[in-house]
Amino acid sequence: VFKFYCSEGSTLFQRDKKRRPIWSLVDRWQSLASNSRPGEESYEDWGSVELGPNCLVDGSGSSPGESDGATGLAEKPPLPPDTQLERGTEVRGTWPRHRPRPDNIKLNVPSRSPSLRSPHPSNSRRSIHRPPSATQLAQQLYSTSSGRSSPRTSGDGMFYDEVDYPDPGIYTDAMNDQFKILNERIDQLTQSQSQADTRHNKLMEENQLLRERLNRQEDDFREVEAKLRRKIEEDKSRWKAKLNKITKDKEAEIERLVDKLRQTESALSEHRIEAARHRAESERLRAENARLEERAEALDARLNSAREDAERHRETSRRDLDAVKQERDKAQALLEELNRELDSWRSGGGAGDAGAAGGTRERTASAAEMFNRYREVELLAKRLTQENKNLREQLEEAQAELLTRGLEEGQALLRRHGGTTSLAAELETMTKDELMDLLVREKDGNEKLRNYIDRILLRIMEKQPDLLEVGMLA
Repeated sequence: VFKFYCSEGSTLFQRDKKRRPIWSLVDRWQSLASNSRPGEESYEDWGSVELGPNCLVDGSGSSPGESDGATGLAEKPPLPPDTQLERGTEVRGTWPRHRPRPDNIKLNVPSRSPSLRSPHPSNSRRSIHRPPSATQLAQQLYSTSSGRSSPRTSGDGMFYDEVDYPDPGIYTDAMNDQFKILNERIDQLTQSQSQADTRHNKLMEENQLLRERLNRQEDDFREVEAKLRRKIEEDKSRWKAKLNKITKDKEAEIERLVDKLRQTESALSEHRIEAARHRAESERLRAENARLEERAEALDARLNSAREDAERHRETSRRDLDAVKQERDKAQALLEELNRELDSWRSGGGAGDAGAAGGTRERTASAAEMFNRYREVELLAKRLTQENKNLREQLEEAQAELLTRGLEEGQALLRRHGGTTSLAAELETMTKDELMDLLVREKDGNEKLRNYIDRILLRIMEKQPDLLEVGMLA
C-alpha cells in the first residue's frame, strides 16, 4: 500500500479538462506493490517530487486492490475539492526494491539519516516492509491538531507542511492495525527465535560431538602418523642397507666383468693371431693337397697305363695259349694216331709194310716238328705268365707305395702339428662363423675324396676286378 503525506490538502489528486479523476500514477504504484514477491525487501525514500504538466497523483490511502478495474474506482470515497500539488512538495513513497521507479515522478533523494534506511541484507536476517512508525504518526497528528500553516522541521531535519486531515479516527484504526501487525510479527519473531535457539542448541550439541570426534580422529591420526613415520624410517634404513649391499655387489661384479673382458680381449687377440696362422697353414695344406691330388692323378694315369699294358699282354698271352692249346690238341691227336699206327705195325710186322713205314716216318717227323713248336709256345706262355705276374707285382707295389706315401704325408702333418693344441681346443676357440666355414670346407674335401675313391674303385672294377676278389679273399 502506498501512501503520500503532504501538508497541502488531505488528498493528492487532479482532474483533467473534463473534471474526471485520474488514478494512473497511484494505480501503477499499487500494481507494482501487488506484484512484489513474498518476503521481498522494500525500502522507503524521502525526497521532493517533480511532476509533469499533466501528471495527476492521488494518495487517498486506497489499497492495491482498489486500482484493479472499475470496481476499485467505484469503491473509492468521494473526492475532496481540487488540490493542486505544487512543485517541491515533500512526499514519501514505498515500493519493492526490484521494481523501477515511475518515469513521471522523479525523487531527488537527499542525504538520509541512518535510522531511516532499511538494513542491508547482509546485516539482517530478513528485511520487513514496515508502515509509518508511531513517532511519525504522532508528529503528523501534532502538526494537524496545532492548526499551524507554517512549515515545521522534524527531528531528522525534514520540512513538512501542515496538512488538515478530515478525520483523526483513520489514524487510530491504522495504529490499531499496525499494533496488531506488530504483535503478530513479534509472535512470529519470537517463535522463529525459539526455533532458531533450538536449532542453535542442537547445532551446538552436534558441533560438540563433532569436535570430540574430531579430537579422537586427530589423536588417531597422530598415532597412525607416528607409526607410519617409524615404519618409514625403518624401511628407509632397511632399504638403505640393501642399496649399499647391492651397490657393493654391483661394483664387485663390474670389476669382475672388466677383468673378464680384458682376459677375453687378450684371448681374442691371441685367437685372431692363431686363426691367421691356421688360415695360412690351411692354405698351405690346400696347396699340398692339390699337389698330392695331382701326383695321385699322375700315379692313377700310370696305373691305368700299366693296367692297359697288362690287359694287352694278357690278351696276347690268351691268344697264344689258345693257339698252343690248339696245336697241342692237334699234336696229341697226331700222337694218338701214331700210337695206333705203331701198334698196328707192331702187330702186323714185315717188309710188306715198308710203304706204310715211310709214311709213318714222315708223320713222325711232322709230329716232332709240332712238338718242338709246342715246346716253344709253352715256353712263351710261361714267359708271358711270368711277365703278367711281374706286372701285377709292380701294380701292387705302386698301390702300396701310393698308400704308404699318403700315410707318411699324414703322419708328417700330424708330427708337424703335434705341438699345437688339439682339435677340440681349436674348435672351442673358434667362432661360429669360422666353425661353419671349416665344416663347409671339410664337407667339400670329404666329398671330393669320396668321389676320387669311387672313381678308383670303378676303374679297378672295370680294369682289374680280380684285385678286389683277392682283397676280399684275403
